[in-house]
Amino acid sequence: MGVDKPDIRMVVHAHVPASIEAYLQESGRAGRDGKPGKAILLSGSDEAEHAARLDETARRRFDRMRGYAEQAGSCRRNELLSLIGQPEVACSGCDVCDGTVQQYPAGSQKIRDFVGRYRRRFTVSDAADILTGARGPRAERAFHDCLRGSGVLSDWETEDVETAIRALLRTGELRIVRRGPWKERLTT
Repeated sequence: MGVDKPDIRMVVHAHVPASIEAYLQESGRAGRDGKPGKAILLSGSDEAEHAARLDETARRRFDRMRGYAEQAGSCRRNELLSLIGQPEVACSGCDVCDGTVQQYPAGSQKIRDFVGRYRRRFTVSDAADILTGARGPRAERAFHDCLRGSGVLSDWETEDVETAIRALLRTGELRIVRRGPWKERLTT
């Protein structure tokens, strides 16, 4: 990053950093003058491609960081401290502790309704394509546009719907069937 200014108020990560240590180093640049600072971490769909290019050690470090980025419900400060082997402390205002965290992704009810209606029928990517109303020969052959719920998230990018579905999978709102004839399909 190379920034050594004391008056930085906010650090925004457009992608998940390579490791917890890198995130702590970079996000710690906000608020060095003792005034409040914010660190915002955005997660995108291209991280799976990034992880595939890493060696085993780097992939494990990246997976720990991604796990932190995608976790919900527990204090972010204490989660970071536990990941670097430090004891818990009183939180000084993460979004979870101050109550401003978004509990469920936007559009989650539409996603849950769709999966509940068509349980064990679609993969994550298929469901995202249908919910966004993606067009193409495969969608036309399968009559995806005739399904109830097709296109209800048409103002979203397919990758964003996949990210929201994966967030619902992490919270336990949705599951992926691992065995049987509907293997790797979504269910509620």
